[in-house]
Amino acid sequence: MDRQNWIGRLKRIERIRKCIGAKRLTDPHDTDGTCLRGTVKCNYDELLTAFGEPFLEGLDGKVDAEWDIQFPDGTISTIYNSKNGKNYRGPKGLPLWTIGEWNVGGNAGSSTRLVQDAITYVRTVK
Repeated sequence: MDRQNWIGRLKRIERIRKCIGAKRLTDPHDTDGTCLRGTVKCNYDELLTAFGEPFLEGLDGKVDAEWDIQFPDGTISTIYNSKNGKNYRGPKGLPLWTIGEWNVGGNAGSSTRLVQDAITYVRTVK
Protein backbone atom coordinates (compact mmCIF):
# COMPACT_ATOMS: atom_id res chain seq x y z
CA MET A 1 0.00 0.00 0.00
CA ASP A 2 1.47 3.36 -0.95
CA ARG A 3 1.80 6.39 1.32
CA GLN A 4 -1.34 8.14 0.01
CA ASN A 5 -3.47 5.06 0.63
CA TRP A 6 -2.09 4.75 4.17
CA ILE A 7 -2.84 8.38 4.91
CA GLY A 8 -6.38 7.97 3.54
CA ARG A 9 -6.92 4.85 5.64
CA LEU A 10 -5.66 6.55 8.81
CA LYS A 11 -7.96 9.54 8.24
CA ARG A 12 -10.92 7.17 7.74
CA ILE A 13 -10.09 5.36 10.98
CA GLU A 14 -9.80 8.66 12.83
CA ARG A 15 -13.24 9.78 11.55
CA ILE A 16 -14.80 6.45 12.50
CA ARG A 17 -13.40 6.47 16.04
CA LYS A 18 -14.53 10.06 16.57
CA CYS A 19 -18.09 9.22 15.47
CA ILE A 20 -18.25 6.07 17.60
CA GLY A 21 -17.06 8.09 20.58
CA ALA A 22 -15.92 5.13 22.68
CA LYS A 23 -12.98 5.69 24.98
CA ARG A 24 -10.49 3.05 25.98
CA LEU A 25 -10.47 2.07 29.64
CA THR A 26 -7.04 1.40 31.10
CA ASP A 27 -7.77 0.64 34.76
CA PRO A 28 -8.68 -3.04 35.17
CA HIS A 29 -11.11 -2.08 37.94
CA ASP A 30 -13.21 -0.09 35.44
CA THR A 31 -14.68 -3.36 34.21
CA ASP A 32 -15.51 -4.78 37.65
CA GLY A 33 -19.09 -6.02 37.69
CA THR A 34 -19.32 -6.70 33.97
CA CYS A 35 -20.49 -10.04 32.65
CA LEU A 36 -21.01 -11.80 29.33
CA ARG A 37 -23.85 -10.11 27.42
CA GLY A 38 -23.57 -11.69 23.97
CA THR A 39 -21.36 -12.04 20.91
CA VAL A 40 -20.60 -10.08 17.76
CA LYS A 41 -19.60 -11.51 14.41
CA CYS A 42 -16.78 -9.44 13.01
CA ASN A 43 -13.13 -9.70 12.23
CA TYR A 44 -10.06 -8.47 14.07
CA ASP A 45 -9.44 -5.65 11.59
CA GLU A 46 -12.96 -4.25 12.14
CA LEU A 47 -12.36 -4.19 15.90
CA LEU A 48 -8.99 -2.48 15.38
CA THR A 49 -10.64 0.16 13.21
CA ALA A 50 -13.46 0.80 15.68
CA PHE A 51 -11.61 0.64 18.99
CA GLY A 52 -7.85 0.72 18.41
CA GLU A 53 -5.28 -1.74 19.68
CA PRO A 54 -6.46 -4.37 22.17
CA PHE A 55 -4.82 -5.41 25.40
CA LEU A 56 -2.59 -8.36 24.54
CA GLU A 57 -0.70 -8.81 27.79
CA GLY A 58 -1.72 -9.56 31.33
CA LEU A 59 -4.75 -11.56 30.24
CA ASP A 60 -5.70 -14.89 31.70
CA GLY A 61 -4.81 -18.02 29.73
CA LYS A 62 -8.22 -18.14 28.02
CA VAL A 63 -8.05 -14.79 26.18
CA ASP A 64 -5.67 -13.53 23.48
CA ALA A 65 -7.00 -9.98 22.94
CA GLU A 66 -9.39 -7.72 24.83
CA TRP A 67 -10.82 -4.25 24.37
CA ASP A 68 -12.25 -2.47 27.43
CA ILE A 69 -14.26 0.53 26.30
CA GLN A 70 -16.81 3.03 27.54
CA PHE A 71 -19.40 4.57 25.25
CA PRO A 72 -20.54 8.19 25.62
CA ASP A 73 -23.69 7.13 27.51
CA GLY A 74 -21.54 5.46 30.21
CA THR A 75 -22.08 1.89 29.01
CA ILE A 76 -18.99 -0.27 29.48
CA SER A 77 -18.24 -3.08 27.06
CA THR A 78 -15.48 -5.65 27.02
CA ILE A 79 -14.75 -7.44 23.75
CA TYR A 80 -12.61 -10.57 23.81
CA ASN A 81 -12.06 -14.02 22.40
CA SER A 82 -12.34 -16.95 24.77
CA LYS A 83 -10.74 -20.38 24.62
CA ASN A 84 -10.29 -20.41 20.85
CA GLY A 85 -6.91 -18.70 20.46
CA LYS A 86 -3.31 -19.71 20.90
CA ASN A 87 -3.14 -18.77 24.61
CA TYR A 88 -5.64 -21.52 25.43
CA ARG A 89 -5.25 -24.04 22.59
CA GLY A 90 -1.56 -23.64 21.84
CA PRO A 91 -0.51 -24.28 18.22
CA LYS A 92 -4.04 -25.46 17.37
CA GLY A 93 -5.52 -22.12 18.43
CA LEU A 94 -6.83 -19.58 15.95
CA PRO A 95 -4.65 -16.60 15.02
CA LEU A 96 -6.34 -13.33 16.03
CA TRP A 97 -6.97 -12.22 12.46
CA THR A 98 -9.00 -15.38 11.72
CA ILE A 99 -11.37 -15.15 14.68
CA GLY A 100 -14.85 -14.28 13.41
CA GLU A 101 -16.94 -14.21 16.58
CA TRP A 102 -16.10 -12.26 19.73
CA ASN A 103 -17.62 -12.27 23.20
CA VAL A 104 -19.03 -9.02 24.53
CA GLY A 105 -19.27 -8.39 28.25
CA GLY A 106 -20.62 -5.29 29.84
CA ASN A 107 -22.41 -3.48 32.60
CA ALA A 108 -25.70 -3.06 30.70
CA GLY A 109 -27.97 -4.96 28.38
CA SER A 110 -27.07 -2.50 25.62
CA SER A 111 -23.35 -3.41 25.71
CA THR A 112 -23.56 -5.86 22.81
CA ARG A 113 -25.84 -3.66 20.69
CA LEU A 114 -23.47 -0.69 21.01
CA VAL A 115 -20.50 -2.80 19.91
CA GLN A 116 -22.51 -4.22 17.01
CA ASP A 117 -23.61 -0.72 16.00
CA ALA A 118 -19.97 0.40 15.98
CA ILE A 119 -18.98 -2.57 13.79
CA THR A 120 -21.88 -1.87 11.41
CA TYR A 121 -20.69 1.73 11.19
CA VAL A 122 -17.16 0.57 10.34
CA ARG A 123 -18.57 -1.60 7.55
CA THR A 124 -20.65 1.16 6.01
CA VAL A 125 -18.33 4.18 6.18
CA LYS A 126 -16.02 4.58 3.21
